[in-house]
Amino acid sequence: MIKGQHGTDCDDFTDTTAQLHMNWGWSGQNDEYYKTGNFTPGDRSYNYKSVIYYGFKQPSMVLSVKL
Repeated sequence: MIKGQHGTDCDDFTDTTAQLHMNWGWSGQNDEYYKTGNFTPGDRSYNYKSVIYYGFKQPSMVLSVKL
């Protein structure tokens, strides 16, 4: 992540309304469903150069390295 940027987590998606449930990482504050292009929790706006990365999967094997 580049300094000055904000990362957040989308933890659900609704097929019927095409909205993303956003977890902003602020202890539950403003966590709710948002349409893409309308990421405006409270008085903030995160619509400028928004990028969505998807398709992450849990690794099938956990590696342990002893240092």
